[in-house]
Amino acid sequence: MPDKQQVNRQVRGFTLVELLVVIGIIAVLIALLLPAISRARQSSQNLKCASNLRTLGQLLVMHANDHKGYLPLAGNIVPGTDLNGVDDSQSLGDGSKQKYVYYENTPGQYRVTALPAALAPYIANQSVRDDSWQNVEADIGTGPIQDAFLCPSDENTIDRTYSARQWIHNYAGGNETYLTGWSSYGFNSEVLGWTDAGVNGTTGHSRARGKISIIPHPSETMLMCDTNAALEIWLLAPQLSLGDVYLGTGGTAGSGVFDLNRHRGRLNILFVDGHVDSPTILSTDATSADAPIGSAGNSPSGDLMSVSMDKDFR
Repeated sequence: MPDKQQVNRQVRGFTLVELLVVIGIIAVLIALLLPAISRARQSSQNLKCASNLRTLGQLLVMHANDHKGYLPLAGNIVPGTDLNGVDDSQSLGDGSKQKYVYYENTPGQYRVTALPAALAPYIANQSVRDDSWQNVEADIGTGPIQDAFLCPSDENTIDRTYSARQWIHNYAGGNETYLTGWSSYGFNSEVLGWTDAGVNGTTGHSRARGKISIIPHPSETMLMCDTNAALEIWLLAPQLSLGDVYLGTGGTAGSGVFDLNRHRGRLNILFVDGHVDSPTILSTDATSADAPIGSAGNSPSGDLMSVSMDKDFR
């Protein structure tokens, strides 16, 4: 017979009930921790996104310093008084090609290039091929140039819910030309575009044409921001806000421009002076599906209403 010491040395195992209790406790802890981990990850992505926009702001200023105070053009490019304007260096009053960056559309004809292509030398210390629009689009759609325009909260591949969008749109009397690409961020066409007053539905104002010096309130004027369904953000009437964009006032795309889920109801905004802010999109916790646009449950926040698109420049 085993002595008492041998009996005491026998290790008692866990019962099935005890194992189930332990597993249950672990499951509860995981359930409690997962939301916190998810929130921490989203907060980190939001900070990285804001950092991306801040870097883009620095690159845009570098371009302006090297190009007589002009940012790259983007959006609708309609120089002159009708839709027959062409986005070449002569039509843009830039025969020496010192204000903007161009690509050779046809032999001897230089058209203004897409914003990512203009920033490429500052992003990756390299230039985008400028001998055709096909090569421009191919070069801005890969590597560090593409990565610079992707929010970490967005998909990390080109498999998105939206299609490639237009960086440049020139009407040229029906002979339209485009440069398209991928971007998590939209741009303020009031600052970067070129459409003169009375052209293409604009009333009372024209675009800033990328010229920083004519923007009197750079700390209040949006330059780029998180977008979902549109790359170019534009208005037909002067002195409207980013909140008016959400409401669809004045001809722009409306609430579908913004993704309420990307940063948990917040929007990262790069201002002309280079600072980045992250205001809430809506004045309540509602989403666009909860109530009609413009109602109490689905109105842009006061902060969004105070973000200018084109304050005091026309």
